[in-house]
Amino acid sequence: MADPLSISLAAIALGTALKDLTVVALKLHDSFRKPARSMRAAESLAAETLEIVQDLEKFYKAHGEVLDNMPDVRKAVTNLLIDMQSVYDKCLPIFQLPIPPQTRLRRTVSRIELWMNRKGLESDVRDLRDKANNCYRRFMRHTQLGTAVAVGELRGVLSEGFSSTDRRLSALRVSDENVFAFMGSSQTILSTLPPGVMLSEDLVFKLHIGIHIDRIDTTLKTLRLENEWVVIAEQQDPHHSRTVEFWTSPLPSTPDTSPYFQSNIMEKILTLSQSLPSGQVDQKFLQQSAPVMVAVCVHLYQLGMFPEGIQLAKWAVELYRTLSRSQRDMYAPYFTTALLRLSSWLNIQGNQSQAFSTAVECLSFLKDCGPADDIRLFIANAVLHIAHLRHAVGEESSISHWRAAQGSVAIYERVLGNSFAIAGPGPDTPHVRFEFVMGQRDFTISNYAYALEALGKCLYDNRRYQEALVVGRKALALFRGLAQRYKDVDYRTRIASLCLFLSGEEFHDIIPLAQALVYARQSVQSWEEIQAMTRTETSTDMLNSVIREIQILTKMGRPSDALESFHKLARLVRSMPVDQQMYIHTLQDLSSTLFESGHFAEASMASGTVVDLCRQFAHSHSSAQQKFLVDMVLEHIEHCESANHLSEALIHIQEVFVIAGRLRMEDPTFADRYSLCFSWAAFTSFESGCPEKAIRHCEEAGKALSLPTGLGTCDSDLLDLITSKARALLRLGRLSHASETIEKGHDFAARRNLKEDCRYGQFLTVSSLVYRCSGKQDDALNAIRDAIAVFKSGNWTAPLYVLSDLQADIGQDAEALRTLEEVMELSASEGSGQQTLCPHFEHEHTKAQYSYFMRLFYLGDFVRARRVIREVRAFYEWHAHSRNAWFVDLAVTLRAEGILESRACSASSGPGDDSVQGGVSGPAAWTRLDELREYLRKKMPGVADQVATALEYEKGFGMWRRLVEKYPLAGSQHSSA
Repeated sequence: MADPLSISLAAIALGTALKDLTVVALKLHDSFRKPARSMRAAESLAAETLEIVQDLEKFYKAHGEVLDNMPDVRKAVTNLLIDMQSVYDKCLPIFQLPIPPQTRLRRTVSRIELWMNRKGLESDVRDLRDKANNCYRRFMRHTQLGTAVAVGELRGVLSEGFSSTDRRLSALRVSDENVFAFMGSSQTILSTLPPGVMLSEDLVFKLHIGIHIDRIDTTLKTLRLENEWVVIAEQQDPHHSRTVEFWTSPLPSTPDTSPYFQSNIMEKILTLSQSLPSGQVDQKFLQQSAPVMVAVCVHLYQLGMFPEGIQLAKWAVELYRTLSRSQRDMYAPYFTTALLRLSSWLNIQGNQSQAFSTAVECLSFLKDCGPADDIRLFIANAVLHIAHLRHAVGEESSISHWRAAQGSVAIYERVLGNSFAIAGPGPDTPHVRFEFVMGQRDFTISNYAYALEALGKCLYDNRRYQEALVVGRKALALFRGLAQRYKDVDYRTRIASLCLFLSGEEFHDIIPLAQALVYARQSVQSWEEIQAMTRTETSTDMLNSVIREIQILTKMGRPSDALESFHKLARLVRSMPVDQQMYIHTLQDLSSTLFESGHFAEASMASGTVVDLCRQFAHSHSSAQQKFLVDMVLEHIEHCESANHLSEALIHIQEVFVIAGRLRMEDPTFADRYSLCFSWAAFTSFESGCPEKAIRHCEEAGKALSLPTGLGTCDSDLLDLITSKARALLRLGRLSHASETIEKGHDFAARRNLKEDCRYGQFLTVSSLVYRCSGKQDDALNAIRDAIAVFKSGNWTAPLYVLSDLQADIGQDAEALRTLEEVMELSASEGSGQQTLCPHFEHEHTKAQYSYFMRLFYLGDFVRARRVIREVRAFYEWHAHSRNAWFVDLAVTLRAEGILESRACSASSGPGDDSVQGGVSGPAAWTRLDELREYLRKKMPGVADQVATALEYEKGFGMWRRLVEKYPLAGSQHSSA
């Protein structure tokens, strides 16, 4: 207990601070006496602030004996005074113009400065107004709560039972949840709070309210047991009327609304406590207390005090049940509303059995009432609610639920007719900042909209999408009308949910994708507005709306817009306190969808974002998170490869090697992912023009993965690495080593039974190339034919152009041309359905085109040959700087084009010949080839050597020798020929 002198000093300090606050508020308000037009808003805010401060001083004079002992009250007033003085000091240089007035130019400049500062001043004064409001609410709450009394009662209840146990709690570890648990437990098992523990104001409020509600509950139970509650028929009731108006509290608990709800609850709780009779319960008490209980339990539910809200809601039902015995028709709307509200809350809290029995009681009561319109409407509501409860627990089929919803909607439509005009809160109806009154007709329209929403979802569940679309749009229009009239978060929530519903994939065949996108974006916008109103964290519903927007944009072929929304989703996920991991998987699925749709660049950027998010978990979580990171990095590497971002892929390969190697040591079964890392490392190294690195990765993989246990999951990857090594050795001109590697590959495939694996088909394809370069035509033909058989059995695309080249080598020109024509038709059919082809498919198609060019050239079809070789050259010129290995293919193509044009130029006999028009002439093609080789010798000497090797290989092929023999002029025009 504080000494009298301390109390007096505290009172003087608070009173002085309040007087100073009023003085500064007056000065601030006077600063805006003659404001410019741009300062009208700031002037209005300053006037509101002054009014609140004056109310603060009046309130203090009336309740000073309580407020003087509150340190947090004094601190709040002092902080407000400091802030107000700071804002006033900012205003002085702006408003104090020098006297006498200066020139017109100076006055114009002053007005401009004033206009430029207006937003900052408005914001500062608005903050002052809000802080003053918070001070006033704190004053009122402390006065109504009697915080000193509440804390005293709390400590008394706690200390009574805590002394019997030896549990020791650190003051830093006592949370609100702990104290809630203590208060809900029996006193024999409670522990003593250390003397230094400070309880939050919100916690003290909730505990104090809980004490009051327990007292009310105990008193009413006692009164119920002692005597029967009797009501007199037709007794006048000033608290209820036959025309029902419904109070709505639209906002859930937020920093703005919580103080208001707390003050309202405390005021009504005290009213209830004071009105509790000591003996006989009379009808006046029932009439007065029932609506108060309803209002309190609604606010309790909004503040998250669910058990207390349900506790009072049950008594509200009991009071209305008693009142309805006297005037059934009059109290029926109130009683049934209370029953349905209680049933809904019980269902939300997981008590389905009580929720169902309460709803059944409601319906039974309504059926005994007269056939009035309002009763029919309540019946419709109850029937739909019961159907929903049954469907939720699996006791009713979706068809029965649909019929119940259809019946409810039909009742609403009969009562409402064709008029759905929404009146909104009238000018004379009671209205406060966070509550409003809704008339009976608007309430009916609101329930009709909810019934339509339920019907739309039932139709959707029964796959009646066209009807669901019509009903959903109708419900959306009604909710939009209600949201314009009433500032109700739930209406905006329904708008957001319905827009998401209407943008669903099942409706994409009924409405244009552009309309679905509009719905998805409206859903996102609505959730953003709700988040701003409630000041809550990002909801899963908003994330789902952004996901839907990305899916639709991807489907529409707008990858850049989809990527922009993807980054927005990633920011939202990153800011989430929980459940991030679940949405990281969703982000992965979205990046995969972009990839599968052929948007490789956007997919690589999206998967890169997912990798960044995964790193947050990999450093602090279990090996499962690190394994997921490895999978995501490997997927990102695949996306980068398809987007021709090989440098980025190589960087990520170095990262994934470190993690995967460590995981493989901890878990031998992770060897398959580890081997895949080596496969990607070898492939990207080769494609970037570094076959030496590819060989090194293959050899390292052989050492790392050659385990005594011989894990079968790695066998295909090991064969793939053998294939990559042979191809790299062939590119470097090390033909004998490539042949040795091929022989080892055959032995490995035989030992591991891989001859039906499509990876074995790839190995055979490279084997065929090695045999061809070695001059072993028969072995090459046998290898490619076996490869084609393996590919066809695995439903993979076979490289038939390799077979065509080998057929041409041995002079089977007709068969070689037929094979190529089959390849070109197959490539065209496979690529026709895709917006963008992956580089591998494009490269295979381009190599087939080069073979086709060679067939046409040999047969003398120069026109078609010229068209094909230009397409091939254009492809390699576009991609070679992203994939350095393709400079080799570009050089081979330029030499072939140069030979063709040289031959065509020498064979042309008239000015009408267009052999060199629109393309690279023979000499120009040779010049381009020389420039390319010179560039490579300076910048990439390793690739330059690979070019020389490839050109030399081609000279030894049978088809090339036959071409030179047929066109002897072709080989004499340039040294590279």
